[in-house]
Amino acid sequence: MRAVAIVAALALASCGTREQSAEPSAQTGEASVQPASTGTPAEPAAASPAAMTTAPAGTGLVVLDAGGIAVRMKGIRTAFPFGTDRTAVDSAVAAALGARPVLTRLGECGAGAMEFSAIGPVKLNYQKGKLVGWMSEAGRNVATSDGIAPGITLDDLRHEREVTLARSTLPGEFSYAVPDGTTISGFSEGAGAGGKIVSLYAGVNCFFR
Repeated sequence: MRAVAIVAALALASCGTREQSAEPSAQTGEASVQPASTGTPAEPAAASPAAMTTAPAGTGLVVLDAGGIAVRMKGIRTAFPFGTDRTAVDSAVAAALGARPVLTRLGECGAGAMEFSAIGPVKLNYQKGKLVGWMSEAGRNVATSDGIAPGITLDDLRHEREVTLARSTLPGEFSYAVPDGTTISGFSEGAGAGGKIVSLYAGVNCFFR
């Protein structure tokens, strides 16, 4: 479908560039409301994300992945796997999207207390200062690693990926298989296959079921 192809072109534009990875700390090992996918990003050579903040704000691309996120700026793609320090992730995403983080906290989540940084259409989820999940609505310069973004319909997505509707108390919840064997989940609104995808998520999120 055209909508999916356009988004795919945006995300795949990051391919073929130099890739670096921020150094993640050890995982917390805490249980999650939504289990994080078993897939993790590749582990290229470690690099400091601080240099990314020197680029003009709002000129980057945020790539969402089942095992974390990545930010592409000035031809360099830097990965931030789950477990990366909050300061590094917030700084890079804020520079890429040209928006300041809006910080919130919830003390009562199924996985324990969580902190959140809302930056543009992306909400980054943290526990004990480490990235553990993300959720994204539709927005410019944001797409998954396989080229999917909110705004398309479930029918559009089914033409590209294998979609599974969740047995959930939350309306419109679904998941789809990423080509690397991992999964990304999301929510749609509207009836049937024509329902519009309004958000995508991966990792630990604070949902009340």
